[in-house]
Amino acid sequence: MTDNDNDNNPAHHDPDRREVFKIGAAGVSAIAATGALGGALLRSPMPGILPGPSSRIKIGLTAAFPKGSKKLFVDEQIFVMHDDNGLCAMSTVCTHLGCAVSVLADGGFICPCHGSIYDDAGNVLAGPAPKALDWYRVRVLPGDRVEVDKSKLVPADQRTKIT
Repeated sequence: MTDNDNDNNPAHHDPDRREVFKIGAAGVSAIAATGALGGALLRSPMPGILPGPSSRIKIGLTAAFPKGSKKLFVDEQIFVMHDDNGLCAMSTVCTHLGCAVSVLADGGFICPCHGSIYDDAGNVLAGPAPKALDWYRVRVLPGDRVEVDKSKLVPADQRTKIT
């Protein structure tokens, strides 16, 4: 069969530019649709907003906090004390720029980043900190479990009685 024979054969048809463009556009559209659908299917099991760590922290049983005790929870960034009035929890995050404060040997706290100094009650004694350390709500749950809720700020003199 020669090239001239193809011209006369109605079964053989050379595509023109429009047909090539249509086929190419259909292929690109199919690939794009498959990618969009695949992306949606892969994403669908994942929630749009992932939950962060809970603001409610279980820190132990009431027996772990005898009167006069003071405990630093480094990972939770809280300092828990049990004085004559009850149990309380204070933030260990400096109010200046959010650095973790350190406990001073003679009482109080110091920010190692910029030198803010706080007393035992979290009040600012020196440094660039604009306000006192935050205090959090403490609750005793069933089973004598102690919970600190960092989403609930309370006055510095608020205590939770332990019975």
